[in-house]
Amino acid sequence: MNRITELNSWRLKLAKGQKAFAIGDYDSAELILAECFQLAPTETEVNTALGRVKWKLEKTVDAEMLLTWSAKSGDKTVLLDLAHISFELRKYENSIEWLDELVDFQGHSREEQLARARALTKLDDLSRARTICEKLLANESDPKFVADCHLVMSRVLNHEGIALCRAGKHHESIFVFRRAQWMAPAWSCPHVNMGAVFATIGKKQTAKKCYDKALKIDASNATAHYNIGLWYLDRRLINQARTAFKLAVDCDPDNADAWVQLGNCLRKEDPAKARKCWETALSIQPTHPEAKRLIARA
Repeated sequence: MNRITELNSWRLKLAKGQKAFAIGDYDSAELILAECFQLAPTETEVNTALGRVKWKLEKTVDAEMLLTWSAKSGDKTVLLDLAHISFELRKYENSIEWLDELVDFQGHSREEQLARARALTKLDDLSRARTICEKLLANESDPKFVADCHLVMSRVLNHEGIALCRAGKHHESIFVFRRAQWMAPAWSCPHVNMGAVFATIGKKQTAKKCYDKALKIDASNATAHYNIGLWYLDRRLINQARTAFKLAVDCDPDNADAWVQLGNCLRKEDPAKARKCWETALSIQPTHPEAKRLIARA
């Protein structure tokens, strides 16, 4: 293939892939743009287009590699994408670095500031995250963006509530968790954490209501299922507890504590299955003291 034909070929495929992307046909776009990438792997436009398709298809690691090439080759429009991808990959410091580079390129935008606040919450820099959100909310009227700000602010409040609870300030933490719930009604975590506070101060029936509310919002909240299991165990309702702990490990297979408790519920009925649960807990957390103790006694 001569150079002119090759150039036309990858540009035609790029245009076709971008058209498929625009109408939401991401699978077709990926196939077309992958062919395009084979023809022109160093072209910034190709890396950018394929990277964004990979991100849409939740192939985040591939997306990060492709878009990083684009950014280093001079395409600064991908910096915010990379900040979001780094966040999804839990590379929070990288996310901040991409945002800093974005500021150098185009100054602050509200989207960049919100992304920065989101990353700061993950780095436990709550004061700076709160300041950014409060400034954004003071000057914002767009309902969707306000809701996005409220979600980040809710995460800040949730962290603050946990800190207050750990400091023994239970009533203050309940107040903060209520504010977090108001900020993000569709987020289940503040309900679970508030329930844990109520359980700590002896209001276990109120705690159960919080966990139930969390599961109405998000049926896959493993911590809510786990805490409900503990609530049933406290009442010696073993079958109900076993069901709750099974739901917890189904939602989060890496929850070592839930595996331990599931094993406890199975101990009399099926000792072999119980041991398997404890061994699973140890494979997740090799130093888990309760799992080690139970296996030694089995």
